[in-house]
Amino acid sequence: MVYEHPDGIAGEVRGKGAGAAWAGRQFSEYIEEKGLDESKVLVTIADADARFQSQYFNCITYNFLNEQDRHHRSYQPIPLYSNNIWQAPTISRLTAWGSSFWQMIEASRPWRLVNFATHSYSLKMVREMGYWSVDVVNEDSRQFWNAYYAFSGNHQAIPIYLPVHLDAVLADDYYTTLKNQYLQKRRWAYGIEHFPFIVTQAIEHKEIPLFDKISKIWRLLGNTISWSTASFYLMFVGWLPTILSDNFRTTVLAYNFPYISRIILSLAWIGLVITVYISFSFLPPKPKGVKTAKYFGMIIEWVVTPISAIVFGSIPALDAQTRLMLGKYMTFWVTPKITKQN
Repeated sequence: MVYEHPDGIAGEVRGKGAGAAWAGRQFSEYIEEKGLDESKVLVTIADADARFQSQYFNCITYNFLNEQDRHHRSYQPIPLYSNNIWQAPTISRLTAWGSSFWQMIEASRPWRLVNFATHSYSLKMVREMGYWSVDVVNEDSRQFWNAYYAFSGNHQAIPIYLPVHLDAVLADDYYTTLKNQYLQKRRWAYGIEHFPFIVTQAIEHKEIPLFDKISKIWRLLGNTISWSTASFYLMFVGWLPTILSDNFRTTVLAYNFPYISRIILSLAWIGLVITVYISFSFLPPKPKGVKTAKYFGMIIEWVVTPISAIVFGSIPALDAQTRLMLGKYMTFWVTPKITKQN
């Protein structure tokens, strides 16, 4: 069934949240008219480029039925940006792997997990929480917070250890691909737009344990700050005392700093090798026409990860956070993606 969202509704941001909210309400009316039980209807919201693993919907249903408090739970698979990973250029491919790995790490820590991109829940839950927010850019993470406060803290995202395959950013030319990659990351980082809502709701909902609210707010704030600063710290800040202070250069710490850095970097290389190995295990089959030498190029390209993390990680995050701070609010931006034929 297809529902067309009308244009020009006051107070709405033209984006995924407003469209989902409109379709959700229309669909609820349809379910009611047919006399169906909304508590037995599962809703999955997905991006246009999503390709589901063959057992995804079976797995969602299984987890849903096994949850006693199933109508206060979201079901979050692991987004894997691999549909066109062979065709994507180096920066786009590294950024895609970075996003996939981060979501895998978060899935291993369910107490931190927040809705992202594709996820599922019951129609009953969606209706009770007021469907989707229509006035935000990033509706996926806001949906988690909406449910958390709508159900007085009784909400959790359940990790589903199956992938949903998505497209890496890819355009007709290299420059446009890099530009679109930056804009996509900036829109994701604009998730800081939820922070005022989260804090004000935490104040209003006194029934939620204080520690639970504070820990979630602190975690969100820490993640946001580290997103925009961590890469800069790792690349530059460690060297600043040596460069700027004559007194520091004569200390024992300064003398041993190169030795300590060597040890840390050696350990980092071990982690990088493991990361490369894991990324290759997630590669889809090599398309026809792609030479085997491509594998070696995909190994070597990981050495530019520090630069990629700054230019397509920290800088767009700083951009998004500064825009919010100055009141230069963003709107929803759809990331153009293509799949080139070999």
